Amino acid sequence: MPSYLGVHQRDVVASIGDTLALLETYSIGPAAQAQIDALRATDPATGKSKLGAIASALDDMSLIHAVKNSGVTEFFGTVGEVLQFHAQQNTDNKGTALWQSLMSWNAFGNGRMLSYTDTDAECDSWLAANRAKVIPMTQDSLDKIHSLAHATSKNPDAISNALVVMTAMVSVNHAGGDVDGMKHLFLNLSLHERHIVNKTFAAITQENAAPIHAPGPYALYGVVIDDMTSGKIGWDDESLRPLVERTAGALAPFYQTNEVQRFMIGRITPPEASEQLEGFLIIATRRAGQAVANALPEFRVIDHDGIALPATSTPQPKPGSRFSI
Repeated sequence: MPSYLGVHQRDVVASIGDTLALLETYSIGPAAQAQIDALRATDPATGKSKLGAIASALDDMSLIHAVKNSGVTEFFGTVGEVLQFHAQQNTDNKGTALWQSLMSWNAFGNGRMLSYTDTDAECDSWLAANRAKVIPMTQDSLDKIHSLAHATSKNPDAISNALVVMTAMVSVNHAGGDVDGMKHLFLNLSLHERHIVNKTFAAITQENAAPIHAPGPYALYGVVIDDMTSGKIGWDDESLRPLVERTAGALAPFYQTNEVQRFMIGRITPPEASEQLEGFLIIATRRAGQAVANALPEFRVIDHDGIALPATSTPQPKPGSRFSI
């Protein structure tokens, strides 16, 4: 089965579908929904939707192109802060797992654009209202709002306007007011004032939140070269050339699928590590790191935790094949 940055196609498809379902259950607004509908709409020329093209890709390269052409990462980048809120609140006992799944294949890789769109406005108002809903109407909360707002901006008028709306939103929620009313209050603010509101509310709602472990597709791998570690040879020693070529050959198939970010020679472990190791540093996906371990069975290849990757007899995936590990 094809994979995207080393993540199985079926897992990519499932995480997209489950995330869209969550966003529809807790609707951001019509502009965001229109983008979701566009992902599902059938193209008369191909008979497939953008999501259908991702699900039906037959090899790694086709899957990469399908994801890129769909615009799904741009959309997830736009609504990323909403999804992060769902992760922190673990909405429906699935928000955290969905965030981790999306992070595993870099679903937010393209981030938000500089322009402020209707979807951006919907996301910001949704976040402001839903963050206000989890902030208790207490003197301690009001004091925090006041203090954090002043740390967010140097514009006294903007701070004043934002404080009025933030206090009103928390009060409206406490009194049983609806989300639409809170959104209306928020959308009457300027962009800078909206920024103050969401930065302040975000800081409060994240204050006691436990960190979410959500590793991305890339990690650090090291090929430990004992002669370099002992100082017997330097980083530019000519004797390293054959080993460089073998490592580069193992990584070659993964450059086309964007699975290798860096390959260099130097110190592998950080200065504070108990064991100081030198050799090749590789920032890549897990399967690219495993391919290096397979190609260099006589060397110790370790991950970012210092755990060795044993060589296996599993053949290397090729970008144009349907094989994936």
